[in-house]
Amino acid sequence: MDYKSLSNASIQYAAKREKPLIFERAEGSRLWDIDDRLCLDTMSGSAGPAMLGHAHPAVAEAVARRIAKLPSTSVLHESVPLIEFCAKLAAIAPAGRT
Repeated sequence: MDYKSLSNASIQYAAKREKPLIFERAEGSRLWDIDDRLCLDTMSGSAGPAMLGHAHPAVAEAVARRIAKLPSTSVLHESVPLIEFCAKLAAIAPAGRT
């Protein structure tokens, strides 16, 4: 597939780059583009991968288990995973205002 042409025809103007770097796969701290060039990911710290790496097997397995049981709920509703996460977070967080 010609991803460069598809990108030019499909990607919103604000996100376009003159010479886009189009990633196809990732593992750990490494990313590969559609031309199979290897790049070191030094920018994904705010998006999460820098902590554990891209495609970490334990994370992928945990996500697969969770979405098989309860893929998504609205922010207007509570869910068991949300309550469990908040309880764990509250247990380790310093005491503060409620």
